[in-house]
Amino acid sequence: MTGEERKVKLAEYAAAQSSAEHLDTVSWTIKGVLWGGTMVLLGFVIERLADAGSLVVATRGVLTGAAGLGILALVAAYLWSRQC
Repeated sequence: MTGEERKVKLAEYAAAQSSAEHLDTVSWTIKGVLWGGTMVLLGFVIERLADAGSLVVATRGVLTGAAGLGILALVAAYLWSRQC
């Protein structure tokens, strides 16, 4: 391997490493936002379901649907992170 080929390989490696670090940072940021948002929404749902005696059936369905949507968002984030 000549000196020029070595420089090219090192430049390619540096670019690949930078790209991998960027993807890792973006991935963790997206997962963190999804986890945080889902936990906040789940807290609201659990708080309201704790007062289930005062809720109308339709409201209970909406809150249960919101909880289900949050769980689906977590599963989607997990599956997306496994692809990276």
